[in-house]
Amino acid sequence: MENTTLRLRGMSCASCANNIEDAIRSVPGVEACSVNFGAEQAVVTYDPNKADVAEMQAAVDAAGYAAQPIQDDVLAPEDDAERRERQAENRKLTRKVWVSGIVSAILVIGSLPVMTGLPIPFIPMWLHHPWLQLVLTAPVLFWAVIGLDCLVN
Repeated sequence: MENTTLRLRGMSCASCANNIEDAIRSVPGVEACSVNFGAEQAVVTYDPNKADVAEMQAAVDAAGYAAQPIQDDVLAPEDDAERRERQAENRKLTRKVWVSGIVSAILVIGSLPVMTGLPIPFIPMWLHHPWLQLVLTAPVLFWAVIGLDCLVN
């Protein structure tokens, strides 16, 4: 029996990890498979006389994902590009969290007198206006939550 580690691409949830595990386990000669969703890797124990890495890759491809064997000492050039892509995505998500958090805080503060039924003198009356609240809610909902980036970018 041999062990190999595959780098996986295309997973978006734990169910995807289960689908990949099932696909790899369906290859004849595969003894065990463990997919780590967070690391985007699969560790496979297989009989090299009955199965090979190409068959496992084909099974993963057929399931709608991508798999590549990991070379231990070599950092491929696409890894650096992937790292930059992930950093850009993280910056974009961080910006969305900050903007939506600030706008949501303004909405909550503006809605306090209406929600509690108490007059709060230090909150301006124009923050209670429903049209302003709609205009402030729309970017949080459609840009940050639903992800319609085409409206802003």
